[in-house]
Amino acid sequence: MRLGKGICTKNELKIFAQQYYLYCEFFPKVLALVASKVPDDQTRFPLIENLWDEHGRGDLEKSHRALFKSFVYAVGLSDQELSQNPPLPFVFDYIEKAMTACDSHPFLYGLGFLGIGLEQFTSAEYQIIYDALHQYDFSEPGLTFWKEHIGLDDLHYAGFIQAASPWLKTEQDIRLLKKGAEEAIALEKALWDGLDAYLLAETA
Repeated sequence: MRLGKGICTKNELKIFAQQYYLYCEFFPKVLALVASKVPDDQTRFPLIENLWDEHGRGDLEKSHRALFKSFVYAVGLSDQELSQNPPLPFVFDYIEKAMTACDSHPFLYGLGFLGIGLEQFTSAEYQIIYDALHQYDFSEPGLTFWKEHIGLDDLHYAGFIQAASPWLKTEQDIRLLKKGAEEAIALEKALWDGLDAYLLAETA
């Protein structure tokens, strides 16, 4: 991954920031979607806590969208440039498939998708990006989004495991959770591979 290796140009970083902002906008929506399918408060609670974190725990200036905008500004993008930001095909494909999958399957699939398939890896993923971004001339506020998630998403992952565990009573339940995780991992890989290939083509 070019970003993780710290070899992106400034223009590539702008493209990345524009496209990943769309992912940041998508995540609380799919989180709320899965939470709405959960049948009881106890299972839903870790998802609501995750949503609360996504929204700055009540301070919207610290919402994860607001924090990511600090990174957007740090790479030299304006709000206008961000708003004129159609998704690239692989980003559009990711968002559409993720929302459709979580909407059309039972909640255990969604817990597998979001928890095992996404949150389990996010801290390590963002640590790589955070370390790589230090090779550029960014002040710390521009990196807060990445730093905030290192460790925090390990707690979110634990919350998803806590939510899912009481419902894993049959092999079918376990397969449903696993299927959600596998689809999330496949979509994440396609997203990052698509981004890497696009950025490489931009420099060719």
